[in-house]
Amino acid sequence: MARTSRKNPQPIKKTDSAVLFKAAGYVRISLEDKYQGEGGSLENQMLMIENYVNKSQDIKLCSMHTDNGYTGTNFNRPGFEALMDEIRQGKINCVIVKDLSRFGRDYMEAGNFIEIIFPQLGIRFISLNDKYDSFDPRCKGEGASIALKNMINSFYSKDLSLKIRSAHEIKQKNGEYTGSFPPYGYLKSPENKKKLIIDPEASEVVKKIFALKLEGLLIHQIAVWLNENNIPTPGHYRYITGIFLDKRYKNPQIWNYATVMLILKSVVYLGHLVYGKLKVNPDQLYDYKKQPKKNWLIIENTHEALVSQSDFDLIDEMLNQRNEQIKKRNHKKWDNPENIFKGITYCADCGHIFSRKRITSPITGYTTYAYICASCKNGSHDRANRHYLKEKDLYDAIYVSIQQQITVCADIRRVIEKMREDDSGRQEQINLENEINQAQTKLDRLPVLKLKLYDDYCANIIDESEYQLFGKKFNEEEAELTKLLEQLNSDMNKFMPEFINDNKRLKALEFFENEKNLTRDMLISLVQRIEVGGDLTVHIIFRYEDEYDKIKSFIPEIEVV
Repeated sequence: MARTSRKNPQPIKKTDSAVLFKAAGYVRISLEDKYQGEGGSLENQMLMIENYVNKSQDIKLCSMHTDNGYTGTNFNRPGFEALMDEIRQGKINCVIVKDLSRFGRDYMEAGNFIEIIFPQLGIRFISLNDKYDSFDPRCKGEGASIALKNMINSFYSKDLSLKIRSAHEIKQKNGEYTGSFPPYGYLKSPENKKKLIIDPEASEVVKKIFALKLEGLLIHQIAVWLNENNIPTPGHYRYITGIFLDKRYKNPQIWNYATVMLILKSVVYLGHLVYGKLKVNPDQLYDYKKQPKKNWLIIENTHEALVSQSDFDLIDEMLNQRNEQIKKRNHKKWDNPENIFKGITYCADCGHIFSRKRITSPITGYTTYAYICASCKNGSHDRANRHYLKEKDLYDAIYVSIQQQITVCADIRRVIEKMREDDSGRQEQINLENEINQAQTKLDRLPVLKLKLYDDYCANIIDESEYQLFGKKFNEEEAELTKLLEQLNSDMNKFMPEFINDNKRLKALEFFENEKNLTRDMLISLVQRIEVGGDLTVHIIFRYEDEYDKIKSFIPEIEVV
């Protein structure tokens, strides 16, 4: 059940004497509504709300919230949550919908909002087709009617969902294609939208993928070939041909292992349609569960095939053999070491986070690990350009760098302690103390001088121009002395124990001074980010850089790596 705070929001300030209510429109359409033509399009719902507001003298439309493709049987919808956020923030005090079914088909939850939550929050609720306005005296006492309408909507929604599923199952058993978009390599027939026909361009790519696999190429090598030949991915191809309108696919993308494998394993290219891979929970419209292959509904020979049964079976056998080889090489139990670099290692070129991969030698069966940029790895055969780095190499580079930092940390403490102990250090400290005392004495005298200047002006000893001139000089001197004292006190800090003891960077480094191995705790404490370039250079961004730079500025003779 969706929940909302019962705390009254801040009252909306009235900015226009003619406007009493700041309203938000809410529109929704589910997949069932689209199929059945129920609910009206989102655009038509918005237009109804806008027309109503335009004719109203006491309502101003401030926002519009939409849920496209979301069921009304629950309130877990992004558009509805955004609407409730505006209510909690006090941005609106009126909600307008086309009808109650657009607001929600769960009669208990919808009734809870309309009859309890909204009245407590001072929210006006308007349902246009139901001619319901919670602030209209003529609608008082219609709570039972509203609840009944919502109950009917709830039962209608469930009944409609079952009917649609039954209709789909009949169409599927008849060999009709019921998907929203055709599989890659096919198009919907202009004469019959439930029939698939071959896409001349994309089908050649599918055939080439099967041909390359029959030649013995690995899945990754096929992906590399497709990328090097600038073949659009299925998503991007559908976008540029107008099948997809989702702008996520507007820019060129990279073929990867999963996309190629999906094509090689799909029986749709044998000319068959497959249904029932996912089973819908009858009580939850969008709750799906994967089904075993034995439960699939396969309708054979519904469209022209792109690969023969013999070639498909041979490739399937090749893929299964490959999986068996991997399993045999790893039949012994292996310990999965902790991924200590997780979440802090990135590609220096594209910014994508590095993925850790387990790699097994086909000859020895020895397992190692490597870090790969998933965004760059499919673009080239060359390992360096694919941002491939063995975990041991990354481990060694980071550990050596941290050990160098720990060594520098010890040198810094040694230099500062020596500086405090020798004659030149003590003399520098004495000189700084004298300069600080002198500057502070001058600064303390300025308020007295300013007061005497004012008394002289009041006694007509000096005129106004002289008063302003000397006042300006005193202010300038005060600013200079303040700045000088800040610098002197800063220089004096290096002689204070806190200068070293309170430095977070040095404290963290000293904590791991005796650590013999690189650990996750060490990385999280010391390292903010690791970046690996295409040439396999490793750049480390340490934590507390500002505090470290402060110390380096006082001790230039220490070389910090």
